[in-house]
Amino acid sequence: MSDVPTAARNLTLTPPAAVEVVTDEQALGAVDLTPDARQRLRDRAATFVAELMSLEARSPAFAHKVASLTSMGEQDVRAAAAQSSRVIIRPATGTAGAGSDAQTRVATTLARLREIVRHLEPSRAQMSGVRKVLARFAGSGSDAMGDYFGRYRSSQAELNTVITALAAGQDDLRRDNAAIDAEKATMWATLTRLSEYHELASALDDRLAAAVVALEGAGRVEDATTVRAEAVTALRQRRQDLLTQQAVTLHGFLALDLVRRTNLDLIRGVDRAQRTTIVALRTAMSVSRALRQQDLVLEQIVGLDAAATAFVQSTAGSAADVATLQQAFDDVFTSIDDLASFQDGARAALESTRGALEGHSPKVPPATGNGRVG
Repeated sequence: MSDVPTAARNLTLTPPAAVEVVTDEQALGAVDLTPDARQRLRDRAATFVAELMSLEARSPAFAHKVASLTSMGEQDVRAAAAQSSRVIIRPATGTAGAGSDAQTRVATTLARLREIVRHLEPSRAQMSGVRKVLARFAGSGSDAMGDYFGRYRSSQAELNTVITALAAGQDDLRRDNAAIDAEKATMWATLTRLSEYHELASALDDRLAAAVVALEGAGRVEDATTVRAEAVTALRQRRQDLLTQQAVTLHGFLALDLVRRTNLDLIRGVDRAQRTTIVALRTAMSVSRALRQQDLVLEQIVGLDAAATAFVQSTAGSAADVATLQQAFDDVFTSIDDLASFQDGARAALESTRGALEGHSPKVPPATGNGRVG
């Protein structure tokens, strides 16, 4: 068995599930406002309705105050819409244009690593199988073994480039996650403000409904009808708009977290691919020493990963044989193929999430006010 760390061997990468459309009920429970915040918003609603009821129902001042209801929270609604738009674009293009995001670069580099490792695989040196390779290598007068191990030397520079590129890809993924964390913090702050506006709208709705009843009880039916038709109707529409934007913003927040978790799994998967490759190359060095009594020097490559410290020791008649080398290469193929399968599944989940978010996002009309209620 090749000397691959147990944690790397047992790493299981499961593609994430797509984020489904967030319901209004889920959005309502996302942010837990404090009792003090709720009371402050209820007090604000009471003041607003009291001021509105003191105005003549058909006056310009009344119409102006009702108009503030329709633009309530507008600045944050627009900020949330812009944030959701960035999330919609992000899974498809990353941070620097289509095909150049960190996840795509890692996938491209892994594909190249697989091509190189395939070229070095022991079983490709003799199509009849590993046992014949070993017999052929052991032949005293043959240069087959020298020719085979010569492939490692000729591939060393490209392997060095690919392994270094994978490390750079991990750094890109970490930077991507740092940017995601900052964007998530911004989205959560916006979501909190939207939740406060929705709470205010709910308190306003209760106060206005009570005011309509009071007007009707006082015999001011016409005024009650005006308040219901203009203020209550406008407020309830705005309340629904706020709730819809809350749901979309929460959807975008969860979509960003999906990207973040995918990046973390990719970082672990790339680490496994690097380590199994290093172990395979170290095994090749050990096999070369055991079978040929000649060192295969690949320090330019194996020195890249100081963490993979378990060197495959060459001992006569034990681990240093071609079967062990083939197993080491099988581990490399498994790590690369598992990661490629994970990326395919993650990509599908991200695209599904992006499509659901795009279909869920409301169209924001042109600005009509400062978004304050007053």
